[in-house]
Amino acid sequence: MVTISEVAKAAGVSPSTVSYVLSGKRRISEQTQRRVRQAIDTLGYHPNAGARALASRRTRTLGLLAPACDDLTAGVIRQFINAMLTAARGHDHDLVLLNPAEGTQGIRRVTVSALVDGVIVMDVDKADSRVGLLEELRTPTVIIGVPDSPGGLPCVDLDFQHAARLAVQHLAQHGRRHLALLESPAHRKSYAVRTRTGFTTMARSLDLSFTAHRCHPTPDDVRAWVDALERDHPHTTGIVVQNEAALPHLLTCLRQRNRQIPNDISIVAICPRAIAEQQELPLTYVDIPAADLGAAAVDALLQTTPPPPVQLLSPRLYEHASCSDLLTP
Repeated sequence: MVTISEVAKAAGVSPSTVSYVLSGKRRISEQTQRRVRQAIDTLGYHPNAGARALASRRTRTLGLLAPACDDLTAGVIRQFINAMLTAARGHDHDLVLLNPAEGTQGIRRVTVSALVDGVIVMDVDKADSRVGLLEELRTPTVIIGVPDSPGGLPCVDLDFQHAARLAVQHLAQHGRRHLALLESPAHRKSYAVRTRTGFTTMARSLDLSFTAHRCHPTPDDVRAWVDALERDHPHTTGIVVQNEAALPHLLTCLRQRNRQIPNDISIVAICPRAIAEQQELPLTYVDIPAADLGAAAVDALLQTTPPPPVQLLSPRLYEHASCSDLLTP
């Protein structure tokens, strides 16, 4: 096993200088840092994690509390996790997944026992009980989401209100004046609340008629949602989909009822690109940039200067085949 002394000898510096380069505790010239890192790469040196943690009182490990799911949303969560793994390694940290079934007990266990240097919490509710615990534990924490009362915890997320406004505005520009929002059943989640707010406020400002209802992402529930829409709002010509797991069932249901997309119904989805582009019809979508959000959360947790209280990424809309101008007789 390569030792720190061997790295120091190869780089022409003292072992303490190598240690300072690795820990960042002291300012080392760029030229010396390059020599040390080149020696590390050449020799294949790996610092002893246990010794380094004892010396610095840091584990160089981050805890991630992510939701468990088994539908299309699982792919979105994997994108977040992969992005955070990559970003953490860029900061010389590892990432450990906490068991969501443990809830606050899992957070308390890894923080009180100093198993992690910080925690990232996903999938927060509008009113989230975990915020108070995390403030009490005083472990560095970043939230992906924006609860009503985040306390002093920094938050990173997509600007879902703006995302919904973009979707409504886009449909209105295509002459669609009767809109529906297909919502996630997780109506207490902060992203769902902000999406509905953006949808309703923009629809009102444009003097559009609209309706918004939750739906579980199963074929039967989606059919029931479409039944209710056709019964109670038969003039609907545009749908904003915030429930990405319901997308394939919605497209199948509309096709079975001979509703042509985009002529009869135009659709804008708020979802990651991979989900929008894997549907039977390439969808117009507002991207949820999981990679950018995951990296931003890790950077906010590990940067030396305090991050902003709330960092919202600006959404972008990409137009494809699911929107067109409304044809009038």
